Amino acid sequence: MTYLIGLICFLFVAVFSSQTLVDVSDTFIVLTAGILIYKNKDYSFLKSISKIWYFWTGWLVVIFWGLYLNSQQFPWIYFLEFRWFISFFAMIYVLYQIENITNLMKYLGLTTLILNTIAIFLYFYRNDDRAGGIYNGIMAFSQNMGMVVCFFVTYLTCIYKYKINLSSRFKKLFLIVATTSILLVLMTMTRGVWLASIIGISVSAFFIPKRVFMYTLVGIILLFTSVSYLNASFKDRIYSKSYGAETSNSQRKHLWQANFAIFKDYPFLGAGYTLNNSRLTEYYAKLNIPADEFKSHAHNQYLHFSAGTGLVGLIFYLIFIGAIFQIALKGYLKANDIVLKTTYLSLLSAFISFLIAGLTESNFSISKNRLLFIFFCAFIVSIELKTKKQKAD
Repeated sequence: MTYLIGLICFLFVAVFSSQTLVDVSDTFIVLTAGILIYKNKDYSFLKSISKIWYFWTGWLVVIFWGLYLNSQQFPWIYFLEFRWFISFFAMIYVLYQIENITNLMKYLGLTTLILNTIAIFLYFYRNDDRAGGIYNGIMAFSQNMGMVVCFFVTYLTCIYKYKINLSSRFKKLFLIVATTSILLVLMTMTRGVWLASIIGISVSAFFIPKRVFMYTLVGIILLFTSVSYLNASFKDRIYSKSYGAETSNSQRKHLWQANFAIFKDYPFLGAGYTLNNSRLTEYYAKLNIPADEFKSHAHNQYLHFSAGTGLVGLIFYLIFIGAIFQIALKGYLKANDIVLKTTYLSLLSAFISFLIAGLTESNFSISKNRLLFIFFCAFIVSIELKTKKQKAD
């Protein structure tokens, strides 16, 4: 059990450290799940996966044909990105084996505190304009911090609201984790993540007694007003008055225009997953956008899937996230145990923030962000499976 909790904590370290550690963590999780299934002879889990094999296979077929039809030499590297299907189910099984959720939360809180402390130190040590964490990748770091802040702020709120039985030491731990996470999200200066975090926390607060929702809104308004008054750069970033903010807005607008044009030309299966990036020069010329303009992914996850995998690929993605959302919401509403309700709501908060952040960033296409998001999704499903097993027993 200690090993499994350590493995999940290592995942958190990986997504905030380096791509190499992300790959190592992913591999260990898949191998661990495989060994445990074989050791426990728990083939019922594999049987439950087989019930929805057609969905995952169908999604892979869409990705394959989109790439096959639009590339001279099949780009296997893009296709293999969807091995995250395997990682997702492996993570579900690993989390399913961890019986004590509160213990897992304690270790995750401690791990996050260490990571946050390092990130804050590096921000001041490097004299950065925007916090980028250990690997100093602002966008990937900010997207992950958005999920983390929603997760721990909601968890902390529920601890005090529902008077969850925790020692004062661990209550202080989660308070510090939540506070440092808020600080880091502000320091990333990433407007899309600010908005996503506000919505994620506000939605979760709405499900707690309504006055908590009102306190949350007032708190957010006071926080942003205070920081805007004290920090001119922060204020300029909010209102897009700085040169960097205006440039970012212009670049996103052009990326959205070009990718939407690609989608209109390839509405069914798309131009090939990620191949839409390589078509930007061609479409910039068609749209009279300067050739030296910034080129990247669509900076909108839904548009990125639309341009790369067409309407069919987008529908598969929406079905996936819709199913997870339904499981989390139903789980929260039906749970009688306060710890379960708190965990569901905290996961739902992080989940919502990721979806909202996807409106301004192709976050699911970034490996560090995708692995952490899959963790939250797998956590939701694993709790549902445990609940079903307990009822069956």
